[in-house]
Amino acid sequence: MFKRELMEESSKIRKMDDCYYFLLTLQKSLHEAPEDWGNPDLADFLDNFATTVENIDDYYQKHGITDVDSSKPSWRLFTDYLLATADLKK
Repeated sequence: MFKRELMEESSKIRKMDDCYYFLLTLQKSLHEAPEDWGNPDLADFLDNFATTVENIDDYYQKHGITDVDSSKPSWRLFTDYLLATADLKK
């Protein structure tokens, strides 16, 4: 699944089950095309995850996402952290 499709899926996240299925899809993406991921190992991923949490509003602005309040925890926000951290190339 490509980045744009994953972003569309993330925009639909409303509850825990949605998050669960999104995580399975993200995992499938990693297994099918690890070369598309911007973090080659877990240490890099976690390092970038911390940066993403700090700068998620920049990610939203870059992608024109206006319907998420990053100050309020949600399943959507959590999946956006993961997707932004994955730094998918395609």
